[in-house]
Amino acid sequence: MGHQCRNLRLLHKWTQEELANKIGVTKQVVSNWERNVARPEINHLISLAEVFDVTTDYLPCIANQMPFPYCVDSIDTIHSDLNNEKIKNPLIF
Repeated sequence: MGHQCRNLRLLHKWTQEELANKIGVTKQVVSNWERNVARPEINHLISLAEVFDVTTDYLPCIANQMPFPYCVDSIDTIHSDLNNEKIKNPLIF
């Protein structure tokens, strides 16, 4: 869950504090999610999906069975593929 949250936050060019303010948590909570120290409660998972405009099953990348580009390991991969036009709408399913 952590790397998807971090990658999406960076893709939107938001700080942890900006994301936290958008969903009503503290910066430390976002940091804990991104470091996989904690997992968001369902209401926060829904809020994250809404602000990132993704589905709730995208964020935890359930069982890592979702194919690229939906389950990414690196923000650099997203930017590279966007620049090469391999992904037209990476956040729309």
